Amino acid sequence: MIRSGLLICSFYLKKRFCRNDETVLELNKEYEYNGKNYENVLCLMKSFCENKVEYADDESSMKMFSVLRGSISVWEDNDYKALSFTVHSGQYGLESDLMDRRTQKVQFHRNEDVADIKSFKCLVLVPNDTDNVKVNKGIFVFQTIATYGVKTITTKHMKEFFAEMGLTLETRSVSVRTFVEKLMDRGNLHCIKFIKNRISSDSSDNIFVSIGREERSYYKPKLTESFKGILLDLLDGKSNSEVIEIEDSPCENVKITFKVGSNYRTVELSDINRLSVVEDIPDSIFNNGKYDGKVLIEYMIGIAKTYKNKMVLTVNEDL
Repeated sequence: MIRSGLLICSFYLKKRFCRNDETVLELNKEYEYNGKNYENVLCLMKSFCENKVEYADDESSMKMFSVLRGSISVWEDNDYKALSFTVHSGQYGLESDLMDRRTQKVQFHRNEDVADIKSFKCLVLVPNDTDNVKVNKGIFVFQTIATYGVKTITTKHMKEFFAEMGLTLETRSVSVRTFVEKLMDRGNLHCIKFIKNRISSDSSDNIFVSIGREERSYYKPKLTESFKGILLDLLDGKSNSEVIEIEDSPCENVKITFKVGSNYRTVELSDINRLSVVEDIPDSIFNNGKYDGKVLIEYMIGIAKTYKNKMVLTVNEDL
């Protein structure tokens, strides 16, 4: 059975070539470019989609890219606005024969100029402002199919489009805590590694000229609730050198590995802001590719809302 998932990350926009906090856009605020006013960031994203309905040939990655005409929809609720669209993308450059598995006869010869085009649902969700928070961080959700995805090529085209408007698009992780907590609760924890880049307190280690770094690995551990809470707090941005200690010696890094299906994923706390979260789409929704597009988008919105509720909606700490 073909598996499909959702790659989830956060994003923000800032004015190009500037570094101070004031350059980050408030996503629900009007933006003016070249005499045209855009009511909010979703209007900017909609403009991007409408600009990309014709196929673009990305020769560096050997991929075709377009946004399906007529696939753009806007969704609104009391606490968010969202934009959904469908990306058509596929890679070329590989010559091959396409065979019917039942008859074992070649049905088509694919030359190096033929691209294998697939459809991927995409979502942009922006929380509404509150009395206390002017939102400048939104959420991207990209569908993945088997080993294929469109985050990289879509955000590449977005960055090029927004650069022409004097803006820089940046992507970051969403609430990794929420993702990791789900995996822990499901029993998917495979290994924890604590890493120290310092001289060991064990005298037997110090007979060497250099011992490099020290790693301690624990496989299939069962965590106490208190230690689980410490790890989850780390994912919310607390300094690991202030929280995690082994034999009273602080660790510079912690790696947590989970088994997800037949694959392993590692969360590295020293690079947590760059982690992309990938969640499975339930078989009952994806149905081996025979799915209802509206039902899938509604599921994507539900997932995005879950992360929205756990996510810091400002990005000053990321700059």
